[in-house]
Amino acid sequence: ELMELCVQELGKSVALGNLQALEEARVYVPAELIERVLAVASQLSPRTVSDETVERLLVLTGGLTELSLAGCTGITDRSLRAAATVCGPMLRRVDLRGTSVGEQGVIMLCKRAPA
Repeated sequence: ELMELCVQELGKSVALGNLQALEEARVYVPAELIERVLAVASQLSPRTVSDETVERLLVLTGGLTELSLAGCTGITDRSLRAAATVCGPMLRRVDLRGTSVGEQGVIMLCKRAPA
């Protein structure tokens, strides 16, 4: 399927830290696509997905409902701060296993979570 091929290729670019082309295109990127791309990138190269990567992708989408960053050791409270600000109550599912997120990041995100 063409969409899955696009997701895989974008995931590779994100894993390599190459977001410039996506940002320069200045097109709306559906949140579902970015959620899948982040999942692929975190599987391909979890050490290269950083707080900066997450922040830049969140700006492109305007918010996500799912955020899977399992195994991404470069993810800290900074990513959760960005997710809380951009996604707020839209964010329903988060996977942070194996990240460097601390208690403060989780608390910050929970304060923005739906009741």
